[in-house]
This record gives sequence, C-alpha cells and structure tokens, in this order.
Amino acid sequence: SRTRRKAVRHGTTRAICSATRAHLHPNSSPLRYLMAVDALEIARQLTLIDFNIFQAIEPRELLDQAWSKPRLQHRAPNVCALMNRINSVAIWVSQMVLACSTTEERLTMLCRLLDVAQQVWQLNNYHTLMGLVVGFNSCNVNRLKRTFAEVDEKRMKALHAVEDVMHPSGAYKNYRAAVQKSSPNEPGIPYIGIYLTDLTFIEDGNPNEVNGMINFDKRAMVHKTIALIDQYQQRAYKFPIVEPLHTFLAELPSLTDDQLYKLSLLREPRPTDGTPGAAPVSPVPVLSTKDSKSKIGTIRGKHKAGKN
Repeated sequence: SRTRRKAVRHGTTRAICSATRAHLHPNSSPLRYLMAVDALEIARQLTLIDFNIFQAIEPRELLDQAWSKPRLQHRAPNVCALMNRINSVAIWVSQMVLACSTTEERLTMLCRLLDVAQQVWQLNNYHTLMGLVVGFNSCNVNRLKRTFAEVDEKRMKALHAVEDVMHPSGAYKNYRAAVQKSSPNEPGIPYIGIYLTDLTFIEDGNPNEVNGMINFDKRAMVHKTIALIDQYQQRAYKFPIVEPLHTFLAELPSLTDDQLYKLSLLREPRPTDGTPGAAPVSPVPVLSTKDSKSKIGTIRGKHKAGKN
C-alpha cells in the first residue's frame, strides 16, 4: 500500500542518516557541526591531512607503476593512500549533501562545500580540489537539479571555474597552466594523478634498454617527473591542527554508492513528466590505484549521464 511504501521509504532514510551521524560525530549532528565551522578552516584541515600523506611519498613508490599493480601496491602505500583520499572526499561530499532532508538544507550544505572548494583552490591544493569536484559531479549529487537551480550565480561560476581547471582535456592543460602561474615559494599539493599518468606513459612508451645498453633518456624523464613532486614536498603548510575538526575530516565516513544513490532518489525522485532528471555531464577520468585510466567521477559538460 501507499502508506507502507511511505513508511519503508522514511525508515530507509532514517537508517542511512543514523549511520551517517554515528560515523561522523558522536556528540552532535555532523551537519550542524560542519555548518558551524568556517569554510577556510575546513579547507585548511583538509589540506593538512592530504599534505601529510603527500609529503610521506618516497621516490621509490613512483617506480615501476607499483601503485597500479595489486602485487606491487605494498611498495607504494602513500601513493595509494593519497589516491584513495580522492574517493573518500568525493563520497563525503555526496553524503553531506544527501544527509540534508530538505531542498533548503541541501542548498545550504552545497553552498558551504562550494565555498570550501574555492578556499582549497586558493591554497594551491589541487589534489583535494579534484576530490571535491568529483563529488559535485557524482551522479548522486549532479542529478539534484532542484538544488542546483537555487545556487546563486556567483557560486555556479566558481564551480564552473574549478571544473575547468581540473578538466582532463589537452592532457590537463588548464591545470598545468594554473600550476605554472603559482608562486614557486608557496606550498601546494599537486594532483598526483597527472604525474602518475606521465610516469605510466614514460614507462610504457620507452624501452629499458636501447641496443643492449641502459636507456638513460628514459631514466632522465622519470627523474624529472619525480623531481616535480619532490619540490612540492619541500614546502610545508604552516597551519595549526584544529581539533576536533582535523579528526572529523581525517576519518571521513563512507556509505556505499548504492546507499547514496537510493538516498539521492529519495531526496529528489525521478520526474515522471519526461523532464530530464540530471544535468548534462561528460566523463572525466580520475585515476584510481587499480587502473591509471579508470573513471570514478564526472564533470559537467555536453554529454548526458547514464543515471537520472
């Protein structure tokens, strides 16, 4: 019956939201807690967490594509951990937005996270920025057209700007240009996935030996790429750790994609009048530790997504 379906639906919502609260913060609503903290401070703590992982990467972790081979991933623990943070941040974005039961609450949370993305960008933290962009463009969030319709023009322009800078077209030409413009004395976290792709192409496209001799040109290209990463590791951020926010963001909660999509459908059910259920998106490859060419997110563009 309709009454029973409604009860089941609300029961599912309560169960998922209860799981969210239990994982995120033991003493108060995670949503209120997040909204009470300044967006800049959230960006700073996310940056400190990811920089700590990034700085721990050793040159040997970047050899032989160890991060992408299950039998060799033990050689690249920090590379794998940093790449996994993109997934964690993306899921966290979805979870925070979808935990809000009303359009007004979702709008408020979405705007807060968009502000965090801008602050992360200002801190030259492109790795965390990628995680946020993937989260905004996940099918679970991207399909919330009523929520996005209420976002103010300034924030939407800012969202398009970060999507453009992290777009993979032209081998991430916009990202590479932005990085080149940044001050060499300022700390930053590069999007590590780009350098892993570069190393993959170097490894796959060049033999280890030429005419029976070591291919030193290949070794030089690998060294140059690793050196680019190393130069960022030498410039640390000086922000203090702020608790409990730091721990809150270090141990991000994680519902399954299936749970998040069901919750997304509860928040904004599929339209029945033929109206598109999601904004157009185009696929954006985001590297995973399993496959340097895999996709875990999308960025809005000209092609329609598969889910509504």
